[in-house]
Formats: sequence, structure tokens, C-alpha cells
Amino acid sequence: MDNMWVGFVTAIFLSAIILLYRNFRSRIRSSYRRRSPLPSGTLGWPLIGETIEFISCAYSDRPESFMDKRRRMYGKVFKSHIFGSPTIVSTDAESSILLINGSLQRRIHGLIGAFFKSPHLKAQITQDMQMYVQESMANWTDEHPIYIQDETKNIAFQVLVKALISLDPGGEMEFLKKQFQEFIAGLMSLPINVPGSRLYRSLQAKKKMVKLIHKIIQAKRIRGISGVPEDVAEVLLNDASEQLTDDLISDNMIDLMIPGEDSVPVLITLAIKYLSDCPAALQQLTDENMKLKRLKDQLGEPLSWNDYLSLPFTQTVITETLRMGNIIVGVMRKAMKDIEIKGYLIPEGWCAFAYFRSVHLDENHYDWPYQFNPWRWQDKETSNYSFTPFGGGQRLCPGLDLARLEASIFLYHFVTQFRWVAEADSIINFPTVRMKKRMPRASRIFSSSIDISEPLPETKLRLVDFHLCQKFSSRVTLMAGRNRIPRDAFDNRRGYPPEGHLVRGPLPRPLPPHPALLEEELEMQHVEIRNLLGENRRLVEDRIALQRELGAAKEELHRMNLAIGDIRAEQELRSRELIERGLKLEADLRATGPLKNEAAQLHAEVQKLNSIRQDLAGQVQTLKQDLAKFQSENKQIPRLRADIDGLHKELMHARSAIDYEKKASIEMMEHKQAMENNLVSMAREVEKLRAELANADARPWGAGGSYGMKFSSPEGVFPAPYGDGYGVHLGAADKGPLYGAGTASWGGFDKPRMTRR
Repeated sequence: MDNMWVGFVTAIFLSAIILLYRNFRSRIRSSYRRRSPLPSGTLGWPLIGETIEFISCAYSDRPESFMDKRRRMYGKVFKSHIFGSPTIVSTDAESSILLINGSLQRRIHGLIGAFFKSPHLKAQITQDMQMYVQESMANWTDEHPIYIQDETKNIAFQVLVKALISLDPGGEMEFLKKQFQEFIAGLMSLPINVPGSRLYRSLQAKKKMVKLIHKIIQAKRIRGISGVPEDVAEVLLNDASEQLTDDLISDNMIDLMIPGEDSVPVLITLAIKYLSDCPAALQQLTDENMKLKRLKDQLGEPLSWNDYLSLPFTQTVITETLRMGNIIVGVMRKAMKDIEIKGYLIPEGWCAFAYFRSVHLDENHYDWPYQFNPWRWQDKETSNYSFTPFGGGQRLCPGLDLARLEASIFLYHFVTQFRWVAEADSIINFPTVRMKKRMPRASRIFSSSIDISEPLPETKLRLVDFHLCQKFSSRVTLMAGRNRIPRDAFDNRRGYPPEGHLVRGPLPRPLPPHPALLEEELEMQHVEIRNLLGENRRLVEDRIALQRELGAAKEELHRMNLAIGDIRAEQELRSRELIERGLKLEADLRATGPLKNEAAQLHAEVQKLNSIRQDLAGQVQTLKQDLAKFQSENKQIPRLRADIDGLHKELMHARSAIDYEKKASIEMMEHKQAMENNLVSMAREVEKLRAELANADARPWGAGGSYGMKFSSPEGVFPAPYGDGYGVHLGAADKGPLYGAGTASWGGFDKPRMTRR
């Protein structure tokens, strides 16, 4: 009963997952049907997608086979579903995904990149790297094997942490390194965050690291930063942006520690592995570094960072190691909004994955891409789209020069001080690139206190050559006397005694050989040893050439197998498509009956629509005529507007004239009223004058002279000869004006007359 219940619940759960997945795909198709198209490809199984196949290929010797197979089927840009998210994968050398960036990330990238390029930091890293390398190599002994991967991790992590937060070796450094290793181990783990799980331990380790970095940042804030910044943390603290909080700075410090734990140590380890595989490259690199060492010893000068980066062949070895090793497999980003790149849509919430390994191992860009050949870079630029080991565009790693500098310093001290024997080891490419056995060197390491450019004694040269000729789990035996017959092979004549007289009794003791004969014998042996060494070298070179040819043949065979598998997959895909098309055609043929009825109905509806269309066409024609008429009438609107404007101006002019006339008439009325008042006053004065004149005529004339003047009388006056002011009494002037009411009678004439239009 319990088993039935579990099976029932499982069936319901799987059905729900399938329905949700179909709904998700239908929504994606309906949402982006009218936008830019999605790249070709397949999303695989529900939820898990193609993750299992991707991981299985990643654990193989050719991790890029997953991408190469889909690139041949769908193109350089295709869609997939890996690690629980739909993803747009780009294997194109000119990938625009590298240009996607945010404003805050660009600011941080610019600050850190400018600091990493400063000569002050390069000189500090050179000094620290030299000190840590010499301290580490001083503890190497020939009783125990040396694990290059572990040694370089210890050195690179200390150098980088000091450049980031100025932390010196000690208890805090060991604590930080331990927590960081725990954090790195949980980056590629199952998303199960419960106590005891790897993800839980990783997050707890990160919290402890953030707490320690917060403590260092707070100490820097209290102490203050003056002058040139000493580390990356001080560079970010000097920025005035409020977005650069302590938590964000701590997260960036932890992210920048990854190269010290992973990228740079793996780069150095792979370089030594590839050099052990290629004696010619190792010899040329050793000669170049020994030449620089002798020059600096003669001048008595220490090596600077510019000296290390000026070794041309060393830089080509590092470049070829980056190309073949593919320490950074690719760059994955999540789209926060819909983005269109090269005509393809990356929907919001999807991931974009730029896969570098397929580009670096592409035959279209590199000849024999699986063969270590540092000479290919002597006449080739590294700043192109087909070589992006540190990313590209605005996502270019700011520490690329420092990584080359640290690798150059380690290789210089390693090849100028030691000779080694490489033991068997292999490369693991997932989840990160690393050596399976941590790249062990043979327990017996020979110091190179003797200059290898000078002729060595035969035994030492033979020992050094013997160790240089050994490769991973391979032995080269010195063949003393190959195809040669000893000189005394025919002296004893197959055991018979030599010719001559027989001597009875004890045999005489042989005389000691002459010193000249011994010297001649030794000289001949030396010549023979030199010849054997030359033959051994030629055999080694032949063996290396055969191994290269064998590797090329295996590569070609592997490529043919992949091609055969791809051809079979394509044929199966095409056959499935043909079968599906045949089934679909059969279903369509079976469904033709109902379609005929629907076609007849559609035909009747089409006829009806044609009649409606004709009616609408007539109405449209009428509307077009009305529209043309209205357009012709509309053309007269500007002229009518001009006439209206003219009439409006004339109306305004007439209004102004009427207002002026009204004012003039008012003034005339006032003037007329004033004149009437003056006439009335004048009439009154005239009446008064007449009355006074009549009184004067009736007055009696007294004695007083000829003029009727009374002498010796106070009333004696001289009468006016012409009357009182031309018939007006002089006393009347005191009562009012002579001609009316003073100046008011002529006030109307004092106003200026306005000229009428």
C-alpha cells in the first residue's frame, strides 16, 4: 500500500513538472515570437536540461566536445539549458557578450585596473614574489617530491593578499587561506544550504573572511589614507562614491583572491608540465633566462619587473600555456533585461555563456591546436578576438600583467636553479582546471650551480641529459654499445689460446699497459660516450617527433570519431524529422474532410466579403471626392484669413477715428458753453454800463471852472474827458472783468487743436 502511494505521488509530481515545463516553453515562444529570434538549439530535459551531458564531457580529455558538437549542428551561437538555467552559448571569437557591463562594475574595474598597472605595485609584487619564491625553494630537498601546484598556490596567494589588503604572513594569513580554500570548495556544489553541507560550510567561511576584511578596512579608515595607496582596499576607500560600501569592497577583495588560489598557480604548473613535454622549448627558455642571469651578475644589479617581462620566449611560453590550458573556461553572465546580440535575443532571466576553450582550440584559428608550440606566437599578435584567456572588452581581467609577471619570476628562478624529473600526472578540467596529482617532481632535484652553457664532465652531462630526457612515466635508457662490437671480440678467437710458442709452468704476469695506451683508450671511450649521447639525443628527438605524430594521429582519429558521431546524430535527427513530417502529413490527409467543408464556408464568406469590399470601395471613392473638394476649399483659407485681417485693421482704425471725433465734439460743446457764458456776462456788463451812463448824464454840473470842477472842495475831481474809460465807470473794474468772466472766457481757445484725419 505504501509503495502504491509513493508511486502515485511520484507520478503526480512528474506530471506537474512536465506541465510546468511545457507551459514555460509555450510562454517563451509566445512572448518572443514577434521579437528578435532566439538562437537554434535545444533545452534538453525538463529542469536539468543538458547539464549531465555537459558535465560528462567536462570530465573527459576533450571538454569542448559538448560545445563543438552543437556548434556544428546549430552554429557558433546556440541555446542550451545547463546548471538549472536556460543559456545562450557563444563560441564565436568576436563575442559581444564580453562587452556587457554595468556602470558600478565599470567604475570598480577602472580603479583596480589603473592601480594594477602602476609601476609602484609591480615593483612591490616583484620584490615580494622573489622573496617568497627563494624562501620556498630553499626548503626543497631531494628526499621528498615537490608538488609544484601546492608550492605555487602558497606563494601566489601570499603575494596577492598583500597587494589587496596589505596582510603579511602570519596567523591571520593562515586563517584567511584556510577559510578561502573552504569557500572555493563550495563554489561548485549542490544547492543544498543545510548545516554540514559543502555549500553551508562555504558560506560560513565567506562570512568569516568578510568579518576579517571588515576589521582591516575599519583599521584603515581610523588610521587614514594619505599619499599613494598601498593596496587595492585603499584605492577603493579613496573613492568618494557612496555605492562603494564596506560590504561591496569586502566582496570584491574575496573575488580578487581567486587568481591567487587558482589561476596563477595553475598557469605556472601547466607551464612546467608543457615544458617537461617539450625539451626543445625548455632548452630555449633556459638559455634565455641564463643569459639574463649572467648579464645581471656581471652588472651587479637586481632584476626588475621590466626585466622579467622583457624575456620574449618566456612570454610566448606563457601565452601558449594560457591557450592550451584554458584556465578560465569561459564567462557566464545573467541578463537583467532583454538584450539583442548579433541579431539574437537573450531574454531576461537567461544566462549568456562565452566559451573560450572552443575558440582557443579551433583549427580555423590555430594550426595543430592540441600541440604545444610556443613558437607560433613569435609572429602573431595576442591582442585579437581568437585569444581571450583573461576575458575581453570591459570584462578584461585587470591583473593580466601581474599574472604574467608572477609566472615569469617563478620560471626564471626554477629553470636557473634546478633540473627536474617529471612524474606521471594528468589534467582535470572540471569543475576547475588543475593537476590530478598536484604536479609532482622527482624526489631528487639537481641544483644548477654549474653553468649549463659550459662543457660539463661526461658523467654530469650524462646525468643531466638523462633527467632532461625523461618524460611523464617514460624512461629513456642509455644504450652503451648499440649496434657496436667490442674491440676485443676477435682477440680470443672463440676461446682458443693465442698463436705462438707454448710455455710450460706458470704463466707470466701480464705487463701493465703503457700510459699512452690508457689515455688513447680513455679518449676513445670518451669519443664513444659522446657519440652515444648524440645518438641518445637523436633518439629522444625521434621519439618526441613520433609522439607528436602519434598525438596528431590520435587527434585526427578523435576528430574523425567526433565527426562520425556528429554525422550519425545528424542522420538520426534528419530521419526523426522526416518521420515526424510523414506522420504530420498523414494526419493532415486524414483531416482533409472537415477542411473541405470549412473551405466551402470560407469561399462563401469570401464572396460576401468581396461584395462588402465593393461597397466600401464606392464609399471610399465618394469620400475621396469630398476630401478633394475640402482640400480645394482649404486652399482658399489663407486668402480669406488675409481679408479678415485687413477688415479687422480697418475696423480698428474706424474705432480710433470715432473715439477721436467723440473727444472733439465734447471739446466743442465745452467751448460753446464757455462762449455762451462769456456772452451772458458781456450782456450784463453792457447793461450795467448803460445804467451808469444814464446816471452820469442826469448828474448836475457845479461851479468849479470850465470843466465843472469844484475848487476848495474835497469832491473836486477832474472829470474824464471821454467818460469813465470809454463810457465805463472806473469803479466797475473792481466788480468784474471788462469783457466777461476773466480768463475763463477764452479758455477754450488756449487748448491746442488736434488735427483731424
